[in-house]
Amino acid sequence: MCQQVFEAEDDLDVTGLDEELAEKKRNLHRDRTLGNVRFIGELYKVNILGQTTLLNCAWDLIDQRLARSKIKVEDLELNEDRLEGVNILLTTVRDKLSVSARVQETMNQMYEELRLIVDRRTDLSTKIHYRLLNLIEERDQMGK
Repeated sequence: MCQQVFEAEDDLDVTGLDEELAEKKRNLHRDRTLGNVRFIGELYKVNILGQTTLLNCAWDLIDQRLARSKIKVEDLELNEDRLEGVNILLTTVRDKLSVSARVQETMNQMYEELRLIVDRRTDLSTKIHYRLLNLIEERDQMGK
């Protein structure tokens, strides 16, 4: 589900538009996409969406190749909109996530990957860097 939302960005056709109109169209699409991610989190909070699906969405937003250790953080082509999306998703659901051992292990792996991205990637925008750092620090303060 999340992957389809972000893959739709590849289909965004701005050819033939002047730069200002193309930028407006990209921003509108980005805002709509991030709104859909927040909506996915809200669906989880009211028990319409399952926990497994939610965690799969979060991994897809980070990059599922990291989850399977098939690619190093340094070699990953980052999509900052996806990273902002995972930040929105995890922020939206953090108080509702189950504390089962399986979920806790998955969340630990996910946050470790986010920490590696923040620590090792110097090409992150300041906005995304600090949003992810804040997300990680808030989780650390909550005691995982």
